[in-house]
Amino acid sequence: MKLTEVIYVHPRTPMTYGRNIPISVPALIKRVEVPINGYCYSDLSNEAILHAKICMIDIHWFFSLKGAKELVSRLKRINDKIIVICGGITSTEFPKQIINQINIDYVVRGDGEGPLPLLIKALMEDGKGLESVPNLIGKDNFSTLFKVKPYSLTKEDFNLNEFYDIDFFPMMKQELMKMHKNNPGYPPFVFPFILPFRGCPIECDFCGGAPKEQSKLFNRKVIYRTSDRLQEDFNVLESQEWITFYNCLLDFVTLMSPNYVKMALPLKKSRLKTQYEFTKAPSMELLDLFLSKFSGGMIHFSVDKMHLTSERLNDPEHMVKLIKLTQNKYPEYMPILDFSSVYAYSNPQYYNAIRYIIKKTNCYLYDGSIWWSDFPKPDQQGYGDQEKFDYFLNNALSYKHRISNSMVSIMNFIDNNFPLYFKKAVRKSYYGYYYKVPFLMNKGWK
Repeated sequence: MKLTEVIYVHPRTPMTYGRNIPISVPALIKRVEVPINGYCYSDLSNEAILHAKICMIDIHWFFSLKGAKELVSRLKRINDKIIVICGGITSTEFPKQIINQINIDYVVRGDGEGPLPLLIKALMEDGKGLESVPNLIGKDNFSTLFKVKPYSLTKEDFNLNEFYDIDFFPMMKQELMKMHKNNPGYPPFVFPFILPFRGCPIECDFCGGAPKEQSKLFNRKVIYRTSDRLQEDFNVLESQEWITFYNCLLDFVTLMSPNYVKMALPLKKSRLKTQYEFTKAPSMELLDLFLSKFSGGMIHFSVDKMHLTSERLNDPEHMVKLIKLTQNKYPEYMPILDFSSVYAYSNPQYYNAIRYIIKKTNCYLYDGSIWWSDFPKPDQQGYGDQEKFDYFLNNALSYKHRISNSMVSIMNFIDNNFPLYFKKAVRKSYYGYYYKVPFLMNKGWK
């Protein structure tokens, strides 16, 4: 790979798959007019660091903070002239701490689509035009926040984003191609992701995507991709033969209008498999339509109406009907009931709803509560406090995170080294027994 003056490096992170870069990174890279090579921290050579003038890193989720500090220390030790820039939700919330404690040169606050290309251009021209880059904070109290009109993403700009070209990151692409080839039909949470909106219309208490938090951090409302553009995204994925599945964590089926859903889904049945999370319970008609458009995968039904963040339960009888429709008409899908153990063992109604659905359907089960904890809510200006930053910089992880990450690593190893029947058996055991045993054994509320 030919060395470039601008590089992107994904720092070490303890989240499930270490090579899971933020969804929008490929779209941001596409907007920059100079060549960029992508690396994971473990693939980055000293030669690439010495050749680089600018290094872009993502500090999106707070779990990346410790890895980012280690990465920047190495970059500066090898090349003391390298300029390090970063962005993401955590960068937006803690820009001063990231500059002072991690030794980042420039932080882009908020949406990067507008500022990033201007910043790269200015730095490549030795700082010419730097004062006109919006949303920028730097060392020595440099800031354009109150001097330049701030940039916030618009629907038009969001529609221009192209998320699925990862040729700039060959090592990651090679690993992903292997995962897509060896996957047994139950997609892991890795590239590619369908992104119908930036932010989320659901006002959850534990998520930076909630409308109130988006307003604080990005100075805008939720931005929606148009239905025709989303359908084009499905077509792009379909056209890349190595891609065998996609993920969708932002549920457009239940959060958008039925007409939007019909216009966004592929016209013909796709060969792709999916891992899809419903935020709330879909109608029988919409579920039937959605399942008919793809070739199998994993379908997550939330036991509550707010994506595992509330005790407002969906109607258990309706959930039973949805799961049985999936089981009987579309056996190529694995229906999974998602729940939060935070509520399951403190609320008898919540617990009994899960038990009822399991008994009626014998469906698979997953506790997603570990990923809805510890979001460091910013103040009204979008900034977090020092105590929260220090807590996350110390790589705070619960034992549940560590267990979940270990299980994911084991399943990835199995996918790449064992026959198909064994891979399927492991997946079904994980979702069929690991989370279900306490309910099957009548532990907890009755």
